[in-house]
Amino acid sequence: MALQPVNLFGINLHADSYALACENRLNCFYDIRKNDTGDTIAVIGTPGSYTLVPDPTKVAVAMHVVNNILYWIAQDGTGLWSIDTDGNVTFCAGGPTGSPYAQMADCYTQIFIIAGSGNWVYDIATATMTLVTDTNCPSNCTSVCFISGRFVVNKRNTREFYCSAALDGLTWTYLGSLPMFGTKEQASDPLFMVSSQNGVLALMGNASIEFWQDAGLTPVPF
Repeated sequence: MALQPVNLFGINLHADSYALACENRLNCFYDIRKNDTGDTIAVIGTPGSYTLVPDPTKVAVAMHVVNNILYWIAQDGTGLWSIDTDGNVTFCAGGPTGSPYAQMADCYTQIFIIAGSGNWVYDIATATMTLVTDTNCPSNCTSVCFISGRFVVNKRNTREFYCSAALDGLTWTYLGSLPMFGTKEQASDPLFMVSSQNGVLALMGNASIEFWQDAGLTPVPF
């Protein structure tokens, strides 16, 4: 079978198909255009990476975007920082440290942070950081997600996951003293990550994955 030539650049595509450097070819997409001469593929470059943070000591160990603002936990232990779309870097609050790991999730008004120094909640409106002291929130969780109006975390080395109160990462107690938790049921491998997948709670174990749906139950809706 003879090889067929593919016209990457048609005469009508000059505005989109500039000369591509290696960075552009690494970050590009192919747009199939139909014209009078037949199907033509335009290679359109996308922006590469560039440095936004002027202070190289503020290396991020976890990043999260809320309302077009990038938040990150600095590796140097200073806490939470942010950068807006204009490149303005702001120190938000101290408290969380990124060693040995960190993760974040948000409910638009709060950012729940898992860090080496504990679990924290950052209030975006008041720019305040608060350590989670509710004993029904596992202190050794390793992942967090936001789903069905609640923060959900896992408890390390178990199959258990725990839920917060609605839109409140500081409250993890039901009826004064009861924890709000569930257990991965189908396999015995420990739960190491929780994730929100199109409105479904994914419970990821070392060897299995379970999907739980919001059924409107109380106190755990899944």
